[in-house]
Amino acid sequence: MNRRVFVVLMFLLFISILSAAEYYLKLSNVSSEQIAILTRLISIDKIEVDTVFAYANQQQLNRLKTLPYTFEIIPGPLAGFEPDMAETREQMRDWDYYPTYDTYLELMYQFAEEYPDICEVFSIGYSIEGRELLVAHIGDDINIESDEPEFYYTGQIHGDELVTSIVLMHLIDDLLALYGSVPRIDNIVNEIDLYINPLANPDGLYAGGNNTVAGATRGNANGIDMNRNYPDPEDGQHPDGNETQPEIIALIEFMAEHNFVLSADLHSGIELILYPWFTWDTLHADDNWFQNTCQTYVEAVHELSPPDYFNSCNGGILNGFLYCPISGSSVDYTNWYENMRCFGLELSEMKPLPADLLEDHYLWNYNAMLLLIEESLYGLRGIVTNEFGVPLEAKITIEDHDFDHSEVYTDPEIGDYHRPISEGTYDFTFSAWGYASQTFTINVPAQNVVFQDVDLQSVALADIEGVVIDTRTGIPLFGVNVRFVDSPFADQMTNNSGEFSFSDVPVGEHELFVYGNGFISQITDITLAAGTNFVVVNLQGTNAISFESGDFASEFDFSFEGDGEWSITSDVAYEGVYSARSQPSLIYGESALLLTIQNESQSSVSFRKKVSSHANWSYLMFYINDNLEDEWSGNIDWSEEVYTLYAGTNTLKWEFDNNTPFTSSAKCSWIDFIEIEGLPEYELVFGDIDNNNCVEAYDSALVQRYVVSRQA
Repeated sequence: MNRRVFVVLMFLLFISILSAAEYYLKLSNVSSEQIAILTRLISIDKIEVDTVFAYANQQQLNRLKTLPYTFEIIPGPLAGFEPDMAETREQMRDWDYYPTYDTYLELMYQFAEEYPDICEVFSIGYSIEGRELLVAHIGDDINIESDEPEFYYTGQIHGDELVTSIVLMHLIDDLLALYGSVPRIDNIVNEIDLYINPLANPDGLYAGGNNTVAGATRGNANGIDMNRNYPDPEDGQHPDGNETQPEIIALIEFMAEHNFVLSADLHSGIELILYPWFTWDTLHADDNWFQNTCQTYVEAVHELSPPDYFNSCNGGILNGFLYCPISGSSVDYTNWYENMRCFGLELSEMKPLPADLLEDHYLWNYNAMLLLIEESLYGLRGIVTNEFGVPLEAKITIEDHDFDHSEVYTDPEIGDYHRPISEGTYDFTFSAWGYASQTFTINVPAQNVVFQDVDLQSVALADIEGVVIDTRTGIPLFGVNVRFVDSPFADQMTNNSGEFSFSDVPVGEHELFVYGNGFISQITDITLAAGTNFVVVNLQGTNAISFESGDFASEFDFSFEGDGEWSITSDVAYEGVYSARSQPSLIYGESALLLTIQNESQSSVSFRKKVSSHANWSYLMFYINDNLEDEWSGNIDWSEEVYTLYAGTNTLKWEFDNNTPFTSSAKCSWIDFIEIEGLPEYELVFGDIDNNNCVEAYDSALVQRYVVSRQA
């Protein structure tokens, strides 16, 4: 190998190792307000009054040094730990050892070999360093889809939280060994589809090598805390500023293939059961159910454990946000994006448990873990089909109750649904595209189940033929986008005659969202009858800059300054579909959008803004000719601002400044619908002029002429 190439490769390897280095920190005299900042910067492990213990990789440590915190690097929780390692499956099944990586693999695959009728073990992907991510699937009908709730346990997303994978492997072993001899276990295996992933972060657990768990790290091989790396309801797809890690991608894809009802993510470092949310202080729609289920878990633990176990935070139960606000957690991801009911289980204050305490922690939690699995059998359940008995993909919503993705969905292969809920009487609405919704008032008893099968009746289908008209001229518009709201249809673009069409649409009430560059978007309510329905949508022109072209309009003099360019995005918009967004994920950076215009006389400018920033740390600032006109910080929804422009050249600048050392893909600002008094209107694009197709100048008879011409 060329010596120069070798040196470069060694340098890159050194940088990779350095960036993956993990430090354990102790921060003193930290206020609650500072914790809200720190949790976005480093990975908080635990909080003791005003002292924070946390992990940081090299990059995070460098950022922390720029802030006025008092901290020291101290030995990590596993410092000096000398684990007893099992080198065979037989040793491991004494449950007072930690497994080598090979022993872990052998034991997991042995479960399937010994119990092939009720267990399969498979890999859902690989870690960065090529270790397998294994899942055990347990059930009496593992080879077929069935009308059973699916339950999911996962553990050790933090590699140094050692007890969690042992507890889950032990649980797998008992479920399989006791099946056929313990009625309770028989009922669980026969009635519930179980999936258990004991080790989500094998690279972290075996950071010291495959033959020891000494040296285990919290993060993965990239030094990333994977429990901050999931997409987040508040902070977007990359809440920690890092790319989604391969292990997280594998876990997300696995969950998307299933219709899990309940789930729990196992940790250690404190003794608690935690419920959503972690990312914000809003309570879950099913908060009562979550707290009741937590209480059931804790009471079961206390029946079997010493008096001083599982009593953290005054009783062992806490809301995630109150414990420590974090973004990118597995609990929030599964509850929000997968519509599950997911908990966080913290099983031990000690991370490096002596091996002779491993089985004790399992036995103390054994009954409670079974109770949590059994919760998936309670509430409301059933099968949703059409009038011919074909399973449907349907949504089940509790009226005046559900919000923030708390509704549940059927598994389309079977049509079965499972809705855990607290005792009470509720109005359940069942809906599916192309079918008439049905609502049932149902009383759900405590710790019991009610069955409600539903046959949804298909509705008659209709066709739509429509045209989009410019209200100023009565001329059809080419290239305007038409979106059928809440439907499976793709957006359409009007043709040369301004026309659009949709076929096989359920009769009833719907909405069309129509938008195009140079026009104010329009939501049109339509009521469809069987047959062909003719629809005319009138769009009002505007000279506002609304970015509906999907790019910065060439007729305007936009430019950029700072550390990152603005872009056109469709993630949020004040008007239409698109808006301009500042560069997210900046670290101590600025992202500025400039627009230069010429004014013959005094006029005004107005625009709509939206801000998502760390309050009093990051700001959207607006300048005219380098004079600061205003600034905004925090979370601000769309609002209008108006300013005076003077004759001559005016340079408008919107600048988002991130004055923090932490990042988030959701921390940025948006600008939309810029209106400048006296600005020339867009050059409009019209369709073909054909008097036979009602494209004469607009008057009150236009709609009728269109309908008549289409029917002719």
